[in-house]
Formats: sequence, structure tokens, C-alpha cells
Amino acid sequence: MDEQIPKEIEIGEILEISRSTVRQAINKLVSEGYLYRMKAKGTFVSKPKVDEGFFQKLESFNQEMLLKGLKASTKIISLKAVKGIDNINSKLGISLEERLVYLCRLRFADDEPVVYLETYLPYDKYKALLNEDFTNLSLYAVLEQKFNSRVVRAVRGRKAKKKVIIKY
Repeated sequence: MDEQIPKEIEIGEILEISRSTVRQAINKLVSEGYLYRMKAKGTFVSKPKVDEGFFQKLESFNQEMLLKGLKASTKIISLKAVKGIDNINSKLGISLEERLVYLCRLRFADDEPVVYLETYLPYDKYKALLNEDFTNLSLYAVLEQKFNSRVVRAVRGRKAKKKVIIKY
């Protein structure tokens, strides 16, 4: 990453293709974010970025970062039991009197903050989550392995907080 690539003419000679073909390919890679140009310095390989695809695919953050060759890490802001919240309990199909497990995390890719997550789960079913170390564990994996619960739908977006629907 951040390694300079050879000049267009050199690539053309190595591959025995025209400079215009090389330029077109490089322009495409620059527009897709794989390469970047620095005036009077050259063209360089970009660091992998987290793109909109993450917000559309249902993979754990850890899986997505691994696929991109990035190191995922997590800062736990809060993990606690909270009293019921009307709209949350309603979406979970539980009464307002039922407590919730609240997990708030900041997720990082190569030590850069990428996503802020707030997760609410029914306390009665998931209270054992309060004993888990989510700085090192994937919530999706813990839900599946320890609770036989699978995430079936997630609502993600840059401006909206992530919402997760869990089948249990």
C-alpha cells in the first residue's frame, strides 16, 4: 500500500501494450480507488477502503475487514442492561416492561474509526452477552454459536444508525 507503480510507458513495454491502453486501465483503477495520483510524483497503490458495499452486505464487520486485508478492532463504549425503550421493544416484539441488553461499539479498520453501532437485544434471552468481551469477539458469531440466533436482516447506512433484526 502506498507503493509507487511503474510509469505508464514502462508498464506498456513490460506488457507489450500501447501506452493509451495502460493509461485507460490506470484511470479506471484511480476512479475505483485502487490507485491514486500525486502531481509530479507518480501513481501509487491505495490503502483498501471500506465502501458502501459493507452497508449493503450482511457480513460481520470482522469478516468484511478480513476480506479487505484490514485489521478489525473494537472499542466498547457501553455494554449493560437497560430498561425497556418503547420503539425498540416494539420492534423486538416484547413488552415495554422487559429490559434490554445495550451494546454500543466503535469499530475500527487498521486503527481508523469506521462505524458506530448501537445494538439492543431482549435481556431475558441474551443477558449472558453481558459477560462477553466484544473487543475480541464478533457479535454475529456469538449470537449464532452460543444462542443459536442468526442475523437475518440489518439496516445500515452512513447517516442512520445500524439496526439488526435477529431470528431466534
